[in-house]
Amino acid sequence: MLHGGGQSLQSEVRREFVRLAGGREARILLIPSEMCQRGKDENGESLDKGESSAEYEARLARFTNYGRWSALRDDRQVADFQFLYRDRQNDPDDARFFALLEKTTGIWMPAYDQQTLPNLFANERATKGERFQRALREVVAHGGVVGGLGGGMASLPETIIAGDASKDEDDDGWVRADLDFGLSLLSGVIADQTFASRAGRLERLTDLLRNGKRLDRLQGQPGVERRTIGLGVEAHTVLILSGNTIRAIGEGRGHIFLKSNGDRTITWRTLEAGDETLVVQTRSARPQRPERVEARAATATFNPFGIPNASDPSRPGTVVLHGGGDTDEIVDSFPKLAGTAKPRMVHCPAARQSCRPSDEATPQQLADHLEKTFFEWRQLQTEGRLKSFVFATTSDPADAHREEFVRSLKQADALWFCGGDQRPLAELFVDHLRPTLFQREALNIVRRGGVIGGSSAGLAIMADVMIEGDDSENGGPAEASLSRGLGVMKHILAEQHFNARSGRIERLTGLLRDHKRLANFAPTCEPKRMIGLAVEEDTALIAQANRLRVTGKKLAHVFLQATDQRVVTWHALQPGDAAILRQGDTGYVVELEDWEFHE
Repeated sequence: MLHGGGQSLQSEVRREFVRLAGGREARILLIPSEMCQRGKDENGESLDKGESSAEYEARLARFTNYGRWSALRDDRQVADFQFLYRDRQNDPDDARFFALLEKTTGIWMPAYDQQTLPNLFANERATKGERFQRALREVVAHGGVVGGLGGGMASLPETIIAGDASKDEDDDGWVRADLDFGLSLLSGVIADQTFASRAGRLERLTDLLRNGKRLDRLQGQPGVERRTIGLGVEAHTVLILSGNTIRAIGEGRGHIFLKSNGDRTITWRTLEAGDETLVVQTRSARPQRPERVEARAATATFNPFGIPNASDPSRPGTVVLHGGGDTDEIVDSFPKLAGTAKPRMVHCPAARQSCRPSDEATPQQLADHLEKTFFEWRQLQTEGRLKSFVFATTSDPADAHREEFVRSLKQADALWFCGGDQRPLAELFVDHLRPTLFQREALNIVRRGGVIGGSSAGLAIMADVMIEGDDSENGGPAEASLSRGLGVMKHILAEQHFNARSGRIERLTGLLRDHKRLANFAPTCEPKRMIGLAVEEDTALIAQANRLRVTGKKLAHVFLQATDQRVVTWHALQPGDAAILRQGDTGYVVELEDWEFHE
């Protein structure tokens, strides 16, 4: 619930909030505004005698503060109501604080300044998903509600508008936004409060939507990607977001801005109380006319990349191709792709010689080395984002056939391969004549709706026909040397480090067009169906069914063959792009997935 500001809707907002939180079964928390802090008066001055927890909560429960909220519990309209605040004196470990968060079905956050809550709970790096931020997401994921008033509303996205950017006295240009990190409950959304009553709000929001791609959240600034949606909420108005729907209550209007056509087009829609619920979706999700349903149904099961078919069609598996370099963003987001709240994860570091068993290190020394080298992955388990995390590494190819070695894969929801050299991965885990037990269990992770991926060498091993290096001679164009990979994606040829290593485009496109060589190397390969996927460093390409999404800093590239084998179409996808592959009259077609309103 996004409340644009003002007090005239208090009763209506509370009623709707309680209903969304579960009615009489609701367990509601309210985080007091910075205007009503413990030990301080309304002007922010310290109280002479201090203030105990009991005295503070009594002051909060006054009618002039949040008395109507606390009355929900007193009148037994809800199962429980509590004020949520940190009490470092009596509860230095925040045990009570997070115990309340785990049980709540609704959190209400009034605030004046949108930076207050992120400063308290996000510690400057909202993209890392700290415990409070994860708790907010869990409330919504379990069917509850999170809402904010004024600055509380504006603090909910990953990137927030902190105010107006400074400008010179003689600058009469548009008002532009000063940005900061928010609470990350909403990703891909920019929100602004008191939208119609303050000069420059429209200017700064639309300017940000058009030009936000110049910002990079991994370089110390929050990013605004191509598919970001803009939401402006007027005072005395609430926008309620649920799934892909938006509705309004209150006296004013909500404003929804959708980008399309490569950021060149913005569609602006207003919504007010009494209007039909608005649906925001991609073009491919648009309801079809009856005569087109059958054709679209065939597209829904279309699997151009050759990813293993899911046991449950409603939970397709995911494959992540990371181009190498900085993996910070994909480490943070990888657990979210596993299809379960707390996935069981296996990390395979065998692409690196130092990460495989050897006579030069004891098992304990190897274990210590793995923990030190991949501490950021282990941190995911420490933070409670993974149910379990184990390493799977070996120097013995026979292990790929042993039940004991692959036992962790049988229950895994996520499998990751780090960078290094893809050739040892193929030698250790792949048998193209009789797939190893390791191969079969890796593919089963995807069939169960989980995620498998890798960076650099870990990207290369995903393919069935794997590019393992160069066979160039006499200074001619680069030519790929081949091996067999895991076969997680049977119909692709893949390249990593695409922007950082010369000759990659030559060897990828040369192989893509060499149908005779592909057929001779892999008799089960279908050369005409092969797709080239190339990923630049610090970037990940995420594939699921017939969809692609790009995250990171740079570009991912898709090379498609036409029916006329002399034609190859090259698509460069930017961070934030989402695309869908369809079967066209002359071969595969890539369509960017822009948002649109459904009437």
